[in-house]
Amino acid sequence: MPVYQSVDFDAAMMFGVGASRACDVVWGGGRYSHPEHSFNECWAEALNKREMHGLTHFAMLHSDVVPEPYWLDKLVAELEKHDADILSVVIPLKTSDGHTSTAIATAQDPALPSVDRIITIREAHRLPVTFGADAFPGKLLLVNTGCFVCRFDRDWNYQIAARAYTWIKRDKDGYAARLFPSDWDTSWQLAKLGCKVLATRVVECYHGRREWTNAKPWGTGELHDVPRIHDPV
Repeated sequence: MPVYQSVDFDAAMMFGVGASRACDVVWGGGRYSHPEHSFNECWAEALNKREMHGLTHFAMLHSDVVPEPYWLDKLVAELEKHDADILSVVIPLKTSDGHTSTAIATAQDPALPSVDRIITIREAHRLPVTFGADAFPGKLLLVNTGCFVCRFDRDWNYQIAARAYTWIKRDKDGYAARLFPSDWDTSWQLAKLGCKVLATRVVECYHGRREWTNAKPWGTGELHDVPRIHDPV
């Protein structure tokens, strides 16, 4: 769990005693205000412990994401069922529109893919419970790191790190800041390494408030909304 300042009490409970009844868990965390460095601190700590503890999987839960009890057991089982490299829970953003941090992109540029649109909670509930890029032919699936599990006995584990890209772009409305977040970039890194990246609703959770849940379809967002902050370069 990457932690900076406050932690949701229920998230902390689900990170600890509520995580698993079946897995032998080694806990860790990052404690930096810089989110990418905090992620990398967690990842590096796990790499250092991989051989010592015989780690087979890595899971992350953000400090404001509250999943259902024993979420880790569900995610590991679903990951193995689909023989995936990484499985990420579809999580709403903290807004009333039902946008999530899962997106669809096109690999037009070797540096960064072009983000076509984000997936809304309403659309997610029309998709299979667990889905990959094959649900969107010719596209990439960009997932989030708020609640995920991945294989941790693969060579690619040593080849990725969290990176975010931010820049200023001028258009007809003037200058605006743009962002390609680190979780989407990690998805892009994994895709280039040939990894199987999946998103899922097999675990119910909420993000910050109980009404910002993935358990049911809701929100005012349209299917093809593209947030300005994620415009391609």
